[in-house]
Amino acid sequence: MTANYDPAGTTVLDRIRNLLGDTDPTVADLQDEEIAVFQELAGAITLPVRRGVLFHAAYLAANALAIRYAGAVNYSISRSGSMSMSAGDKYAHYTQVADRMQSLMSSSPIVPYAGGIRSGDKQAREQDLGRVQPFFTREQGTEPGTEPDSPGPAYTEAGATFPI
Repeated sequence: MTANYDPAGTTVLDRIRNLLGDTDPTVADLQDEEIAVFQELAGAITLPVRRGVLFHAAYLAANALAIRYAGAVNYSISRSGSMSMSAGDKYAHYTQVADRMQSLMSSSPIVPYAGGIRSGDKQAREQDLGRVQPFFTREQGTEPGTEPDSPGPAYTEAGATFPI
């Protein structure tokens, strides 16, 4: 297993690693192959990638790391003699990263839209000459006299008229 990082962010993996703060390959918390799993789960395979998808992949990775360190014993790991970080600190860090990625995902500009709910909105969209016309309409395939505002066809029997 390998861990690589390019500060230029030339790959999706580099960008996810940057969002996680896991940028030192010599002491990486996730291997490239592990990050590739989160890329695939979020649909962030190749560049260009939507921001929300990138944040989702980082969110999944941060949650996995938080879970990994939640169960670890809280002991110090000495790095180069001067700096130490305990598993509890890593758990707190990755929990905060996951929370941040979740808030970034929810503030993403991708918002579902349900059109035609308000009559004014529906009429404005129908009158917009620049919009792509729908492939089908409610009135498509109607027979003469069966339009929505017409009374429709009728038949007469014994002097009484009945709608069909």
